[in-house]
Amino acid sequence: MKKRVLRVTVFVVVVLLLLGTTTGMAQAALNRNLVEGMSGEDVRQAQDLLKSLGYFKANSTGYFGPIIKKAVMDFQRDYGISTTGNIGPITRAKMNELMSGQIKVHIVKAGDTFWKLSQQYNVPMADIISANNKTESSIIYVGEKLIIPLKSSSNNGGGVGTGQRVHVVQPGDTFWKLSQRYNVPMADIMKANNKTANSILYVGDRLIIPGQSSSSPGGGSATKTYIIHKVKPGDNAWDLSIKYGIPMAEILELNNLSQNSVLYVGQELKIPVYNIPELPRKGEKFGEYLDWWTGAQYLFPIGCVATIVDLDTGLSFKAKRTIGASHADAEPLTAQDTAIMYKIWGNKWSWERRAVVVFVGNRKIAASATSMPHDIEYITDNNFNGHFDIHFLNSRTHNTNKVDSQHQTMVRKAAGY
Repeated sequence: MKKRVLRVTVFVVVVLLLLGTTTGMAQAALNRNLVEGMSGEDVRQAQDLLKSLGYFKANSTGYFGPIIKKAVMDFQRDYGISTTGNIGPITRAKMNELMSGQIKVHIVKAGDTFWKLSQQYNVPMADIISANNKTESSIIYVGEKLIIPLKSSSNNGGGVGTGQRVHVVQPGDTFWKLSQRYNVPMADIMKANNKTANSILYVGDRLIIPGQSSSSPGGGSATKTYIIHKVKPGDNAWDLSIKYGIPMAEILELNNLSQNSVLYVGQELKIPVYNIPELPRKGEKFGEYLDWWTGAQYLFPIGCVATIVDLDTGLSFKAKRTIGASHADAEPLTAQDTAIMYKIWGNKWSWERRAVVVFVGNRKIAASATSMPHDIEYITDNNFNGHFDIHFLNSRTHNTNKVDSQHQTMVRKAAGY
């Protein structure tokens, strides 16, 4: 009887020790810089992390020797950090992000694409592209390590809305830069972190980035269902994208196709159907502050004609979205529309951003437009040689794949903020 009690006691102690270790690892953070010759629990934590990522093959001893130094250098190389082999502030911040669960590392497998990863991890494709300094046309290779930025599900910042994230401060970060990066008012970020405009940010600091709040509108989660399209003679992916108002790339990805895939008569294709909830507007003249990626691009698809109303002058013209993925590329519908557009921009063609409201169907969407004609054109009888740009909340430029802060300022103005 005593032996049985002893065995049970030992078993319980072991279980408790294992649970304690697991909990400690989940909450662990590297709080000091680590270099060769040092030892401690934090060194072991770094070894465990590097082992889980495939960089460190030896046992986790808690001693910082040449083997972990080589692993750190490989880690730094893959994450674009100076390859010193030491765990300094920048490397430590990245490791802490990984250990906190804020980001995940995905090792690319055959068939992976940015869109598939966005569906797998429920993260916007644009966020994955941006986190890895890629563009929509970048090629990813089997075995490549990609950062997947995961949004925090916790809500521990007083007054912070849903969808908050945690940002680990990097060299050069300021409240202003973070407000532009996450499209959240600077005041909201400072309030969520009990900071002021004079507060100093230190590399490795963890800042709460609030999601929606009273001063940071936007969003509106779309619901998605699917229909089946049976391929008919003459069908192709581009025509189907125009017919259903869904980006061609999305249809191809959803059906495991490429641009070179042949469609066969009778083939069944899955087509997403989005229900975009209407957001409240600040007043009759303002538009919905609607996200491009989850809403606006589906309400204003390629081939759609909309009425563009300039917020300041009240003048309006019709335009057709003819191309564009990261934002809308549009063309004035007629020569008369071109003349009105020319007048709005002070009788000149300009890259000046102006707040506009896009009327499409029964919806009014806040946007920002420039008037400079450039690049490809599809409408040839409108006295406008090229197309112009229309940006929405969180849309990006084609060349840099970055959010344009000047456009976003005008979008907010068009929404009444």
